[in-house]
Formats: sequence, structure tokens, C-alpha cells
Amino acid sequence: MPLSALPSNPSLEQLKKQAKDLLKAHKAADPRAVLRLQQSLPELSEGSQGEILQTPFSLKNAQLVIASMALTGGPISSATSRRLQATVGASSRAKMRCPSS
Repeated sequence: MPLSALPSNPSLEQLKKQAKDLLKAHKAADPRAVLRLQQSLPELSEGSQGEILQTPFSLKNAQLVIASMALTGGPISSATSRRLQATVGASSRAKMRCPSS
């Protein structure tokens, strides 16, 4: 589960898959998921592995973590999800205007 930057041609489906993978990893007590949450969620940065695994974690939470890491490489900011939608939406619209041959 490597930390990944937003690709030059972002795919909303790929980001959704990453979020689902993070949720599954949290449920499976994967130490890499714990590390990612410690790095991404300020409220969990000081938590132990056990505390983080006991913390309720939803798909929406996982999507915010993925969005934050993709856009900023760091903790979640208040504008992360809006920036993600704008960036992915702009890319999708550009592809629709310029179809490849």
C-alpha cells in the first residue's frame, strides 16, 4: 500500500479502489494501514496501533485519507476533497473534449 501522488491522468475509479483497499487493510489490522492513518489523520498521529485499529473507520474516512495523500502528500486539509473533485473532473472533461485517435 504505497503512498501515491495524484497521477497526471487521474482516475476517480482508481482513487475509489485505493480507498476501499485502505478500508480493508484497516479491518485486517495491516500495519501499513495504521502507518498511513498516523501520517494522514492528525487526531491519530500519536495513537498506538491498537488505538488506531479500535477507531471506527468508514469508507468516507478512507476516501478523505486517499484524497489528502494524492493531492498534498500529507495530512487532510479542509479543502482536500473539493480539490480532488475539481482536479479529477477537469481531467475528465479535457479527455472528453480531446478524444485520442
